[in-house]
Amino acid sequence: VKDSAGNEFKSQKYDFYLPQEVKVKSESNFLLFCLFGGTVFALPSPAYVSEPGGTYFSLTKEIPVISFRSQNFNYPFGYFSLEYSHIFRAHVKNFLRAGYKQIIPVPGIEYVSPGINWFSNLKGFNGISPEVTVGWFRLFNTFTVYTRYRYNFQLDKTGNEFHEISIGLYSSFFSVYF
Repeated sequence: VKDSAGNEFKSQKYDFYLPQEVKVKSESNFLLFCLFGGTVFALPSPAYVSEPGGTYFSLTKEIPVISFRSQNFNYPFGYFSLEYSHIFRAHVKNFLRAGYKQIIPVPGIEYVSPGINWFSNLKGFNGISPEVTVGWFRLFNTFTVYTRYRYNFQLDKTGNEFHEISIGLYSSFFSVYF
């Protein structure tokens, strides 16, 4: 193989046969590949939000920041995550979350993950949100399709509770492992 700088690389010979002629029209674009991969990892999770004032659509992006190794090589034992949520047309629209999730492998599906988060809109609307996530199946050995139920409430006030049901892709690719 010869690259664009004229450097020549040799490897072992392998023969394979194709049923027809294959023509390569251009070289691969590493930057485009990285941008596509980054886009997939940046996809937010859509959610249905129900609160006393109505029902809304939400987008949430969770990033597992610190993960703890387990004997199961597919998933960590648990992880700390950071999240951002935007709830469209709700009276309180934006939330930041920090939380911990425990991953429990389950035969027949991938895992069940109970967790707890602290959340805030950084304007006085603060609370806690217990949740449960079910990891259903893996995609491309990197992502797991999951559904999540979360109950959000404030410790000092009542009447502001809301529920979330979401679907998304989990990956601990960017996480720091301990």
